Amino acid sequence: MTGGACVGDPNNDRYPDIFFPSIHKNGKLYINDQNGAFLDKSTEYFGYDMNKNKVNRGNACMFFDMNNDGYDDLYISTVGHKRFYFFKNVANGTKYEDASFTAGLENKKNDASQAMTAGFSMDTADVDNDGYLDVVTTEWLPLLNLSPRDIQFGKAPPTNSRFFLNLRNETFLDFTAKANLEPSLHAPKDLYFEKMCDELNKKDLQYLMSKINEPYKKSESSGVTLCSKPACTTLC
Repeated sequence: MTGGACVGDPNNDRYPDIFFPSIHKNGKLYINDQNGAFLDKSTEYFGYDMNKNKVNRGNACMFFDMNNDGYDDLYISTVGHKRFYFFKNVANGTKYEDASFTAGLENKKNDASQAMTAGFSMDTADVDNDGYLDVVTTEWLPLLNLSPRDIQFGKAPPTNSRFFLNLRNETFLDFTAKANLEPSLHAPKDLYFEKMCDELNKKDLQYLMSKINEPYKKSESSGVTLCSKPACTTLC
């Protein structure tokens, strides 16, 4: 799953509520009125001006209870933004506050290039069996933040595909590398470029790159060859 709505119970009334993230506008939170309808409670819970983007570039989302207080918190992945959003449930399930940085779930790409996010779906599990949910995030094609020349010389970007360990004190630790889950530069190459080389069987680099994303279009002056048949060399 790339993105979409998520279902949870932020007010702990045992009726499912729905959050809809949005790329271009603020997300919407609909609370179940227990009578077959949903009420837009976005302003009440988030306190943002609906005419301004407070939660930019939302893509996927999930409700989960990070501290076992019975009230679902909310995590939102983003695309083309600087970070993810994590909202802690406060005031007995009647309000959300941005706790992205204090909880350690901002999921920024901390590098000099200030690469943008490409967040997709997320999930939780109690990996260490301590009774607290840990978090896994995914992203689409980390290579989108690199130029063809970067790719040729094997410069891997930071990635939003992370594993966060719940420390049981309302904070999370990025445990990706220690858990041996660091994404490989070869993963997107193998999954996307080789497949496309095989399926398209094209020598025209511009045609191939246009099928993926604008940043991959060949510069006339770069002279970088990323894909050719039959050897499908360098990148592929």
